[in-house]
Amino acid sequence: MTLEPVFPSWVLGDAGGQRSEVRGQSGRLAAPAFGRRSWVTTGGFIALAASVVGCRPPPPAPEDLDSVAAFLFSEHGDEERLSDGLVNLQTWFEVGFDPEQDRGFQLSVVLDQATVDGIDASAAWAHPELKETREAEGMLGAAAGTVGEQAMDDYVSALTAMPQDEVFPDTFAEWGRTWRLCDGEEFAERTCLSAEADEQQDSRFGLGFNSQGESYNQYQWVQLPDGQWAMNHRNWQIYPPEVSSNLLEVFDQYYLNTFVPSSDGTQVFRLQATWAVFGDGVPEDLGLNLTANSMFDSSVELEEWLEERNSSE
Repeated sequence: MTLEPVFPSWVLGDAGGQRSEVRGQSGRLAAPAFGRRSWVTTGGFIALAASVVGCRPPPPAPEDLDSVAAFLFSEHGDEERLSDGLVNLQTWFEVGFDPEQDRGFQLSVVLDQATVDGIDASAAWAHPELKETREAEGMLGAAAGTVGEQAMDDYVSALTAMPQDEVFPDTFAEWGRTWRLCDGEEFAERTCLSAEADEQQDSRFGLGFNSQGESYNQYQWVQLPDGQWAMNHRNWQIYPPEVSSNLLEVFDQYYLNTFVPSSDGTQVFRLQATWAVFGDGVPEDLGLNLTANSMFDSSVELEEWLEERNSSE
């Protein structure tokens, strides 16, 4: 359900011992708790290239889901607090989620200024061309939840140990990734519990639309109180991407990609959320609707890729 591709001039080679893949905070609040449902993506770049006619925004997210998405993004790096939020997310999926109806949500709780001000700080990496001051004002958010039948380790391995243009061949014209702290294979095997990577994407959306940009990614394994493992992943655009149409224009974008097992270990729940400050040429309803659909569709693509791979082994 996530996405990810290379421009030789972007890839940093060995990057001081770091592995490269090249192919063609907010206030200290308690983790939001989940009650019963009140009603109803690359991470990466938003697919705004489908029809612009007749789009409605996704329905509002349940209040508890709305809060926990921002919490999991903001608290990345704090294992104890992430564990609290992930347990609450697990509960919501088990008592408040209908996979037949709940394809996507509009988020009313967005990232605050303290969170977006702090995300470029990394002990592993400093970008030479950091973006100008980020603004939370005008931010919109969308989310998508899905339930998977593959093993947790298979999902994480597909997104960290595999070239993403193999997993998502229709998404990327070119793609590259440089790992920090440890590489994706080591992370997938839990040899290390945290990893970071800068990633370059030339993403194609059909109808001749494409987007070229770079994101920074942070991954973290979290052990839950019952001993099971969950994985939290967040990324953000390092600078606004170059786009072929103003329908793709995004000034700032932040992405959450979380996998948490069901309490009995038989399923894997996935929550994706994207918060973005769209360009003036992007109708809000269109941006939100297609963002939610893009995340949902990428989950379907990932599930199909894993099913095909696992059935052939």
